[in-house]
Amino acid sequence: MNRHSDKIAWLKFVDLVDQAGLTPRKCQENHWQIIGGLHRVNVWPFAKGGLKFYVDRAVRLEGGARHGTVEDAIKAAGPSPAVSEADTAAPWEERAERPVGLVRRFWRWFW
Repeated sequence: MNRHSDKIAWLKFVDLVDQAGLTPRKCQENHWQIIGGLHRVNVWPFAKGGLKFYVDRAVRLEGGARHGTVEDAIKAAGPSPAVSEADTAAPWEERAERPVGLVRRFWRWFW
């Protein structure tokens, strides 16, 4: 494919992924990713048999990389997880109570 059609394909990919509420990422000219869902999906848009995608951590379950459309890749990524208030809490609010001083003293004694 020529550069002009590559650019159009990337822009179309970005629009479709953005509409789904996910984040597109261009790793290389011929390797893109969909992130922000339950799974990270690697996409090779100009593979020999057409668009090919691979769902991370699902090789044994799903059968590895497969051919399809951008919509299939977006479905494979899954919905973006809901963000709760606990996820956005400040680090000092969610910090677990733990005896830091005892750990330090033990570490000095141990070494």
